[in-house]
Amino acid sequence: MTRHEDPDQPWVVLLDDDPGVLAALRRLLRGEPYQVLATSDPLEALGALGERDVRVLITDQRMPRMNGTELLGWVQARFPQMPCVLLTGFADTALVVEREDLRIERLVSKPWHDGDLKNLIRELGGLGKKLREAARPCRIECAGRSDFEVLSLILPELVLARESGREAALEITELTKLQGPLARFLFSLVRLSAEQKVRIRLCEGSGLLRTALLAIGDRAALVTAEDRGGQVDSSWSAA
Repeated sequence: MTRHEDPDQPWVVLLDDDPGVLAALRRLLRGEPYQVLATSDPLEALGALGERDVRVLITDQRMPRMNGTELLGWVQARFPQMPCVLLTGFADTALVVEREDLRIERLVSKPWHDGDLKNLIRELGGLGKKLREAARPCRIECAGRSDFEVLSLILPELVLARESGREAALEITELTKLQGPLARFLFSLVRLSAEQKVRIRLCEGSGLLRTALLAIGDRAALVTAEDRGGQVDSSWSAA
């Protein structure tokens, strides 16, 4: 970050594991009508999407911790309106994007053309309203899965929420078809919340979750369990 944050300006997030590329992009975009977060950490980039008015995400394809197409798959599941640009120096990236059925606004080859890239960001960044409002909870389907399998799907979301400094939003579906004791699942989830120091917000429409959470509330650090329009929104804080 090269200047004082302006709460009225939107953001562009740049993700690349090459410090030289990030430095070049920061120089190129200096003075543009938005603020720039340039980082080599995917978790920092993902965290910014939930906390700031990010208008465009630009990511490198080949990175050691998480490649660009993996990152875009996660982003598009939670922020379906987010304009995404993929930077690449490899000819086969287009085939990867097609195979993964990803939606990207533009595939930009390295080295890029400075003027074209600045115009592209301005064009994409001017569309729509604040995009952080479009964030969706992580959807976990329980049908045919054991309680341990469902917890294994939830754990990465808790880790990401912890690293990003936010709560974890989970939408649980088909809870009645969970294979394994519901009480054991809920107690294990509370324990994971405490271990990761993450507040969890659960949504589920059958009413089963509300009943179970109210039953174990005194022992599960339960904070709220409210029925909102037929859906349960239940939250607890890490012990």
